[in-house]
Amino acid sequence: MKDMIILSSLALMITGCASVNSGLTTFNEGMASLNKTLASGLPANQRRVGSFITQDQEFKIKSNLAVKTDDNSINQAIAEASSVIESFAKAESCINNHLDSSLELYTAPGGKMNTSYAPMMPMRYHDKTKCVSVAKIQGWFMPARNALQFEIVYVSENSGEVQKRGHEVVKQPNGEWLFTPQI
Repeated sequence: MKDMIILSSLALMITGCASVNSGLTTFNEGMASLNKTLASGLPANQRRVGSFITQDQEFKIKSNLAVKTDDNSINQAIAEASSVIESFAKAESCINNHLDSSLELYTAPGGKMNTSYAPMMPMRYHDKTKCVSVAKIQGWFMPARNALQFEIVYVSENSGEVQKRGHEVVKQPNGEWLFTPQI
């Protein structure tokens, strides 16, 4: 009888260990996915599980910002603001939910970005696990010496859907260019 109790206890322990082992395996797989995300090199506010910007998509943003206009003032403003515009476009192209706050990092004091208008949100047929691409950055206009307006044209590579977003960056007193809410 005592041997039976010991064998039963041993069987329960082995079953329990197998269950714990299975749980730990699942946990480790989840942590491996998180580590891959963290190692992606993107700032913390741009990291998304399941939604990663590709090198080709990054290249398209950079090449659009390298285009020159006929207006030297606009070219100078683009050159000064290009790093924040690039970071913003990367973040905006990957927003796949209404709760994302990644754009707040690039917003001027007192402003708040509404991610309900993120380009991916109205794209009914786009695979939301993938970022949309920047097809064009165009329509550069300076309503003031410290303000630059433009639009970004986003396209879904898999569905072909297109969305345009108007934006404005304003040069802050410290020289930093920041986004005002969508125009």
